[in-house]
Amino acid sequence: DAYGNGFAQGIVLAAKEMAPGMQIETFSLAVNPDDAQIQRVIASMAESQYMYFFAILASSYDEIMTAAYNAGIAGTGKHTWLFSDGVGSEFTGRDFTVGSPLERAYRGTGTLSAQGGMPGMKAYDALVEGLRELGESVEDKEYLNSLLPNQGITNHTAVTDSDSYLMTPGFVAPFLYDAVISAGLSACNLEMNHNTTDGNFALSGGDHYDAIVASTFEGTSGTIVFNSETGTRNPKSALFTLSNFVDDPDASTSDVVQFKSQETDVFEFGAWRSLQPFVFNNGDTIAPPDLPETEVDRNYIPAGLRAVGLTLCGVIIVLSIGFTVWTKKKEKIRIVKAAQPIFLYIIAIGTLLMGCAVIPLSLDPGVVSMEGASIACVSVPWLLACGFSMTFSALFTKTHRILTIMRNAAAFKRVKVTALDVAKPMICLLLANIITLSVWTGIDPRSSKTIVLQTNRFGKATETESICYSEHQSIFLSVLGVINLGALLVAFVEAYLARNISVELSESAYIMKAISIILLVCLMGIPVIIIAQENTSAFYFVAVGIIFT
Repeated sequence: DAYGNGFAQGIVLAAKEMAPGMQIETFSLAVNPDDAQIQRVIASMAESQYMYFFAILASSYDEIMTAAYNAGIAGTGKHTWLFSDGVGSEFTGRDFTVGSPLERAYRGTGTLSAQGGMPGMKAYDALVEGLRELGESVEDKEYLNSLLPNQGITNHTAVTDSDSYLMTPGFVAPFLYDAVISAGLSACNLEMNHNTTDGNFALSGGDHYDAIVASTFEGTSGTIVFNSETGTRNPKSALFTLSNFVDDPDASTSDVVQFKSQETDVFEFGAWRSLQPFVFNNGDTIAPPDLPETEVDRNYIPAGLRAVGLTLCGVIIVLSIGFTVWTKKKEKIRIVKAAQPIFLYIIAIGTLLMGCAVIPLSLDPGVVSMEGASIACVSVPWLLACGFSMTFSALFTKTHRILTIMRNAAAFKRVKVTALDVAKPMICLLLANIITLSVWTGIDPRSSKTIVLQTNRFGKATETESICYSEHQSIFLSVLGVINLGALLVAFVEAYLARNISVELSESAYIMKAISIILLVCLMGIPVIIIAQENTSAFYFVAVGIIFT
């Protein structure tokens, strides 16, 4: 109805002004809704995922709360329901079977009510005392009876002769009192300040309204101040109470529960004051979360895929160590000596470092802390770049050495190629990688960062992804790529030139094949890994596959 719509609109406008971040949605019901409409509205409320509901109702409380319980948005211990002051005593003084939908739904609910005053407030206590004296006076009661309108009732004594008549002000009397005083005081102020010379005073509606809006006085509910734009009372000067429906131990049994209403908080002088804790539906005095529990897909590396990656890492480590041990044991054999064991050791160390890169690559915030994940982010390019440069440069150096010797032999020149001579390109390449990595780590180290991919209607993350982030990582990766891929192309050319060199125990053809495989993997794997970086599992699988290959 108009009252409910106006009330709801007032809440929305107040939230925009006082709590801009609060999300409010209204759900409308007819004054006397049928079951189909109730079910439809409750279903919409359940879909909204809200946890707090404020109901402005005049009827159908039981039907609505039963539907809400069945829909899982009442009586759950997670949802909180508050009602406007129209609820009155609807929930108190009634028997509810323990464990019934209504007993569970109504437990821990509350009402937010405007109040005309409270005991202890001077004007309110004076009104209470004045009404009590009026009700105890036979002469005054007879006079009141003579003033009461008939409206089909010729005898009001059934009410006025009651022992409780005028013993309490009730809900409406304080508001009526303040309204009458406001109208009277403003009229008096106009009369006293009029400037007519003939003593006649005419009260116009417009002047009276302006005088009421401009007036301020102490009423039964505190200092009354009006909003000059709307003519309504300034809410900061109003008195509100928050009441809580809890078990009434004096009227409840093990099978039946009755609820009582107890005031828990008071809004006066523009601020809330707590009288006692509010007991929520879950029986706790700590307010439940105002947003639903959100399941977040963090896109961590699946445990099975991580196991596969670490298994391949183990294979690389075992093979690298195994071949190193085998080379050491067989280094006196002629074919091993011809293959230059020092370079075989370097190749094994390089593959070991690249294989170990799978370990930090497998670490994300799902298995380590954010600090640990950041350390892993930093270590991955170090292990890969250093391992790749050692492995590749050893192959390149072996080819470069034999090619240098054969070129000089073809020119009938004698040349002595020392280990240092052939090691210089390898050392330069390794130093170039180390310098680049050191600068990167020093000025802009990679760190683990969680990015939000999707959010729900409340702005809470529903899907996230942990990435290794560095503001300038594209620059440093490009530099590393130019250094290593450029050198790889040079090595490929030299390997191609040395492919047909035929000497005893020559390994040029095998080195050519190895470098070709490395180049092919880089040319095909790098674009694939760039495409796959949006998917954590795919990126991990491709990266491990490239390293293993």
